[in-house]
Amino acid sequence: MVEDVRYLGSNDGGSANIKYRLSWTEDGVTKEVEGRGTVSAFYSSRLQKGCEIDIKYLDDKNIRFVFDK
Repeated sequence: MVEDVRYLGSNDGGSANIKYRLSWTEDGVTKEVEGRGTVSAFYSSRLQKGCEIDIKYLDDKNIRFVFDK
């Protein structure tokens, strides 16, 4: 779940630089992580507060958003 997302700017290629806070439930416990990343402008509408998003989580510094399956 996207708890918060802030758009910090964009680059010449049309990608948005964002700061985000995500949460999820694992074994009955809610976990949160914050970070910064770059996402294509094409997918930025999927990163709105309250939206659910698929991620690949390795650790707090290694998160990837999954937009296509």
